[in-house]
Amino acid sequence: MHPTSLTAGQKSRLHQLTQFTHHRLLILPLDQGLEHGPQDFLPHPHSWDTHHLYPLAHLIPFSAVALHIGLAEKHQGQKSDVPWILKLNGKTPIPQGSPPFAALSAQVEDALRLNAQAVGDTLDVGSARQDDDMEQCERVRRQAHRHGLPVIVWAYPRGEHVDRQGGPNHPLMVQYAARVAQELGAATWKVNVPQADMEHLQEHLHTILLAAGPTKVVFAGGELTEENQVLQTARMVLQAGAAGLMFGRNVWQRPLEEALALSRQLLHLLRDV
Repeated sequence: MHPTSLTAGQKSRLHQLTQFTHHRLLILPLDQGLEHGPQDFLPHPHSWDTHHLYPLAHLIPFSAVALHIGLAEKHQGQKSDVPWILKLNGKTPIPQGSPPFAALSAQVEDALRLNAQAVGDTLDVGSARQDDDMEQCERVRRQAHRHGLPVIVWAYPRGEHVDRQGGPNHPLMVQYAARVAQELGAATWKVNVPQADMEHLQEHLHTILLAAGPTKVVFAGGELTEENQVLQTARMVLQAGAAGLMFGRNVWQRPLEEALALSRQLLHLLRDV
């Protein structure tokens, strides 16, 4: 189901994103270069060359690849047959102690010019600058709505106030971020898997999805972990009712053949769970 507030154009584009992934989302995010810096690439030399990543995107029917505008423009010819999402904002982790805020680096008009299927926006829930963040998110949502583009929001509890209340992956913080998704009207919301032991994880996932209401929720994959752990987590979030997965480092930090094999297993889970 699509949230009822979506336009016909947004519903059509969301349908296109899921038509080859069993009506769920499997998104490959490549926005970590800005958000995390070179540290994500240094241990994995093959990932420095983004040309390495496009065979992966061509061989696996991902719903979409998510890119910042620099990579989107540089690889425009390569991605002509790969659905993609323009990530509109971001930040670096360099200013230690500053309230998190992801500034715009592109506009909805850029997404239209480059033929993106959707736009992405980061919202740092709980940051001391969340007022600015929410206003920016509202402008993005309004412009995207006008042009029929779905908005996928990267919803991360962040900042010193979040840290004092259990941290960004505390179940209550992730639940709050999911509720914010419903309140602010995003088509799809990306959240982290909450930190919990396996015995209680399913219960927390269920509560997060209840908090999000009709908003589609996709779960992040986080940092590189063992393949069995990746698949177990993916299975659990899908069993809980998630709309899909947005796994980046757990896919593209692996050598190509391993990344292809894991991606195929994730597709099988989307189909079977």
